[in-house]
Amino acid sequence: MIKHIINTIYKLKRRYGQTITLTRLSTLGTYDYTDGTQSGRTIESKIIKKAVVLPARGIKTFSYDLAFIAANKNFTYGGYYDKFQRTMIIDQKDIGTFDINLNTVITIKTKKYGIKELHEYEEQSAILLIIIEVKGNR
Repeated sequence: MIKHIINTIYKLKRRYGQTITLTRLSTLGTYDYTDGTQSGRTIESKIIKKAVVLPARGIKTFSYDLAFIAANKNFTYGGYYDKFQRTMIIDQKDIGTFDINLNTVITIKTKKYGIKELHEYEEQSAILLIIIEVKGNR
């Protein structure tokens, strides 16, 4: 069964493979409360040459004001917005020792994505990610 999964991932990488960059800000560091500076934090990144990136799915969502949901009061405000979601499969051999978690940012061409869901295949053969496009900049 594992051999079949590995072969399928290999075929998907050849057909839908794209170059991506995984970036993670390390949580190690010190914060100086007197002057507000932060030191000792590092940015780790890993370039993966062939990750299976499936087509984006656009979703129109509506969010209510928290007062409407929490207190059951009259509707104050809310709004529609578009959310783009993709599915991605990364071969564990390509990742190496890089640790992917929900704080990892994925860059595909010029677009940045945040991880919504992270699923591991059997025997750590691959990682399936559900990612959401992050608009704006930091």
